[in-house]
Amino acid sequence: MAFPHLQQPSFLLASLKADSINKPFPQRCQDLVKVIEDFPAKELHTIFPWLVENIFGSLDGVLIGWNLRCLQGRVSPVEYSIAMEFLDPGGPMMKLVYKLQAEDYKFDFPVSYLPGPVKASIQECVLPDSPLYHNKVQFTPAGGLGLNLALNPFEYYIFFFALSLITQKVGKGCLFLGGAGSRPKTSCTCQCSAARQCPEPLLTTSLVFQPLPVSLHVRTSDCAYFILVDRYLSWFLPTEGSVPPPLSSSPGGASPSPPPR
Repeated sequence: MAFPHLQQPSFLLASLKADSINKPFPQRCQDLVKVIEDFPAKELHTIFPWLVENIFGSLDGVLIGWNLRCLQGRVSPVEYSIAMEFLDPGGPMMKLVYKLQAEDYKFDFPVSYLPGPVKASIQECVLPDSPLYHNKVQFTPAGGLGLNLALNPFEYYIFFFALSLITQKVGKGCLFLGGAGSRPKTSCTCQCSAARQCPEPLLTTSLVFQPLPVSLHVRTSDCAYFILVDRYLSWFLPTEGSVPPPLSSSPGGASPSPPPR
């Protein structure tokens, strides 16, 4: 896919959304790597919320995303390898985070999806003790309902990553990271013959869900999600005091500082 440098951000987002339906998972990730490399932060910030939701699923559980909790190398080795490389602390997705972080972009995160005690406190116009929430909420005379947190790119990414583990998913079973040119092993949850013609588009757009075989048990030690947790902790919270070098936002350019620890 060609990405002209003069195209509008809205067209870029529309193109990526179309690709998420029409292209197989490996090709989509290759295109995303090129987009992250070639486009400036001014245009990338418009696709960032969509991309984060596309990966981790929606906060309401309707969109499952890549379903990293079920993605295992021994079951789907190609998709697993591509996803882990893309989401690695030194990979393209974190490079996008750093690129946006350097420009001080903020993204709205609904207070209604925060943990119960924190949500209740903010909705009562009382800031939690944690400094994480300070200077991120603007209270209104109408009260705390419908409030958002203004998060930096790293915070926004990590909030979605963390909540994707506990969000109750509407779709059942695990997923096949397929698309055009990929053959799913089984049909989708509604038993239609083709995912792209499925009457349940929210569950099957670019992803075909398949129940886990009875004989296959998901072990957390094999799941992409929990392996990423370990990698992120080792990278961002090193136990031996060493700090990894941050990614450069552009070849030969200055590197933004990593998120505060």
